[in-house]
Amino acid sequence: MFEDATVWYKDVLVTPDVEVEDIVNFVHIDRYQDYIERGVLPRLYREKLVEQFIYDNNYSSLGRTYAREVEYIKIVNNDAYPSAAKSLINAFVDKYILDVNAADEVDFEVLANAWRGIDLSPDAVTLLETAFTGTSVPVTDADVLAQLAGPSVYYPQTQFGSIAKDYLKITDDRFTNDTGIESDFTNSNAYTKQVGLTIKSDSLKLEDYTNDGWYVKSGGLSELPEAIRSRLFNINVANEVGSIEAEDATHSYESGQYVRNLRGEFYLTPTTSEQGTDVRKDNFVIYDISSSTYYIIKVKEAVSTSKLSRLSDNSYPTLEREDIAKEVTHVLSAKDSYINNAYESYIKLYSVIYHDTTIYDYFKEQFPDLFDDED
Repeated sequence: MFEDATVWYKDVLVTPDVEVEDIVNFVHIDRYQDYIERGVLPRLYREKLVEQFIYDNNYSSLGRTYAREVEYIKIVNNDAYPSAAKSLINAFVDKYILDVNAADEVDFEVLANAWRGIDLSPDAVTLLETAFTGTSVPVTDADVLAQLAGPSVYYPQTQFGSIAKDYLKITDDRFTNDTGIESDFTNSNAYTKQVGLTIKSDSLKLEDYTNDGWYVKSGGLSELPEAIRSRLFNINVANEVGSIEAEDATHSYESGQYVRNLRGEFYLTPTTSEQGTDVRKDNFVIYDISSSTYYIIKVKEAVSTSKLSRLSDNSYPTLEREDIAKEVTHVLSAKDSYINNAYESYIKLYSVIYHDTTIYDYFKEQFPDLFDDED
């Protein structure tokens, strides 16, 4: 091997729990230097120009975007185990959110990891044992053990549990073998069942049940059910986030609130909550009946016009206000209307001179408003 030869990384699945800064451990960044300089950096510069244009020219409208910084998880019910999803969510909520003495951070990836049921962290195993006590299934099949890579049991209620249960129905006995499942795992005999098991397991590892980031009301979070999305972008959410007191022995949740403050974290509540004398205190676990999906939505920030105003007594502290305004402009900078307005503004500002008819024709087509005086 030559002295300066590349030592290639082994193939790695970049799963949802991988942090951005860890990517350098899987990708040879040095081999993308030209691409970064010619493709990535110019795009980032253009984005920053648009962001600055919005900040300088549209600041007063930023609050009307109803921008939200959120973090949420969604868990789709398992038809084979109708109560499993809620049982696991209950265990997570009790341990990490409702327990006033909880010391651990509320990390939705622990719940997501447990629901996948593969590559389990110690916290995920604890959660599964709490929710599904005594139901783990011992594994002796070498192929399934290879996918578990350590544990010798699986939990049938999880997503990997469904895969493992099906796989074990493939046998060498023609009287017991499930040919339909065998065809599914082998892609109609295109490859071995072991390859099919690996494909399904790897695909499951890549499934991401969580999401986080900044979003605006116009087009943002369209993947959420409309009832949940509309409630999230309601002005009352902005009024309550950062203002209502944390629940404790002297301050309890009041019916009608749009969010709940639990240990300093704000969680969106549904339009209607369960009623009764024996109701769990986790009404912030929102169930969408149309998709059989549970949601927990943490609202980390909720922008309003007054919060971003430089003159209002209710505005954010100066430095925080400027940081949040920049987050909102970053989201808006991807919208075509702002991009075109920004480009036209900069072209006009710097009096661009066209020395090539092809370039001139391109700009005239892309930014016709700049050439209205010529008609």
